[in-house]
Amino acid sequence: MRMNCNWVYWTLTTAAILACLLFLTTVMAAKGSVNEQLLRAAECGSLDQINTLLAKGGDVNAKDNIGITVLMKAARSGNIEAVRLLIGKGADVNARDKIGDTVLMDAAWMGNLEIVKFLIDQGADVNGTDNDGETVLMEAAISGNLEVVKFLVDKGLDVNAKNKKGKTALMDAAERGNLGIANFLIDRGADIHAEYDSHETVLTEAIEWRNLEVVKLLMDKGLDVNAKDKDGNTPLMEAAWRKNFEVAKFLIDRGADVNAKNKNGRTAPMSAYEDLRLLKFLIDKGADVNIKDEDGETVFMEAARMGRFEVVRFLIEKGADLNAKDKYGQTALIKAAWGTSLKVMELLIDRGLDVNAKSQYDQTALMEAADWGHLEIVNFLVDKGADVNAKDKGGKTAIMGAASNGHLDVVKFLTEKGADLNAKDKDGKTALSVASAKNRSETVRYLKAHGAK
Repeated sequence: MRMNCNWVYWTLTTAAILACLLFLTTVMAAKGSVNEQLLRAAECGSLDQINTLLAKGGDVNAKDNIGITVLMKAARSGNIEAVRLLIGKGADVNARDKIGDTVLMDAAWMGNLEIVKFLIDQGADVNGTDNDGETVLMEAAISGNLEVVKFLVDKGLDVNAKNKKGKTALMDAAERGNLGIANFLIDRGADIHAEYDSHETVLTEAIEWRNLEVVKLLMDKGLDVNAKDKDGNTPLMEAAWRKNFEVAKFLIDRGADVNAKNKNGRTAPMSAYEDLRLLKFLIDKGADVNIKDEDGETVFMEAARMGRFEVVRFLIEKGADLNAKDKYGQTALIKAAWGTSLKVMELLIDRGLDVNAKSQYDQTALMEAADWGHLEIVNFLVDKGADVNAKDKGGKTAIMGAASNGHLDVVKFLTEKGADLNAKDKDGKTALSVASAKNRSETVRYLKAHGAK
C-alpha cells in the first residue's frame, strides 16, 4: 500500500526540486553512470537529457536499486512527452519494480489520466496486480482522481476485486476520504458490505480515518446503522473505539443503538472510557452505565482500573453501581489497585467502598497493590484500615506478593505496619521462601534481618 499520492506530491522536498535543477544545469557533468543519469533525467522529465543519454548508450529499461524503471520515473514526473519518447525507444510498458508495481499503476496512483490512457493504448496490462494483489483501480481510488477511476471502470475493471488481504478499491477511497470516487464506485456496483482482515469494512475505514462525509454516504446508500461485523461490533462501537465524536454523533442521530453489545458483551461506552466528552454524550443519549460485559465488568470498573479519575467521578454522578462485582467478585476498588491513580482510590474510599472487600478468591485491594508494587496506594489503603495480614483462598498475604515480585519498598512498609513475616500459605510458603525462589536477594536479606524464617 502506498501513501496518498497527493500528500507525496505536495510534500516533495525543496531538496528534490533543487536536485533536478542541478542535474539539468550541470548536464554532462552529472555524476554516476549513464544509466544512473538517465534515471535522474527521467525523474525530472527532461526530454533533451533523456535523448542525449540514450544516444550515449543508456538502457531505456534501466532500473534503480528498488526496480523502478526509467519509464516509471518519467510517468511519475507527469511529462507525457517523456513517456512517449521512452516507449518509442522500446521501454517495456509492463516491467515491474520490486513490489510488483507497473508504470500503469504508477500513473493511476498519480491520477494522470492522459498518461494512463496512453499506456493502455501502448499495451499496458490493465488487469495486472502488484505483489500484494493491488490493482490499477485501487491505485486510482487512492489518487483521488475521479476521471481516472471512471476511465478504468469503463475499461471493464472489476470494482469488487480484492487484494491479498481482501481490501477493495471502495475501501481505499473510503480510507482516503475520496467521496466522489466512493459514490461512483458504489453506483457502479461496489459492495458496501465487503470485509477484510476478519472485520474491517468500508465503513470502518471511513471511521478510522475520520471521513464523516463518506460515512454519511454509506448510510445514504443503505448501510444499516446497527449492522454488526463478525465480532458483533457496530459502527457506533467502532466510532467510540476510534474516539471519533463527530461520527458517533451522526450515527446516533441516524438511530444507532447506544446499548448494543458485541460478542464479548462490550458496548460503545466501554470503548469510550478514555474520552470523557464522548462518554458524556453517549450517556446523555441513553447509554446504561451499569451494563456488564461477559466478564461482568462495567465501564465504571474499567475506568477505575485504568485510573481515569474524571471519568470515574462522572460515572458516579450518573449512577454507576459502586459496589458492583465482576464474575470473579472483584470490585472497582480492587481493580483500581492495579493502577497507579491514588486520586481514584481516594475517591472510591470517600464514596464508601469497603477497603477490605474480597473477590471470590478472597483477594483484596491491598494484595493487588502490593503485587504491583504501588507503594503510595498500599500506604493509603493501610491508612484507611486495610488488613495487612488478610489471606486469599490460597493463604497468600500482601507481603508475600510484594516479596515475590521484588517490591522491597512495599515489603519494608508492610513490615513496619505489622505484617506477619512468617505467615504461611496453603503450600507452606512464606514471604522469605517466595522471595528466595525468585532470587530477590535484597528482599531476602531484609526479611532475614527482621526475623523472617
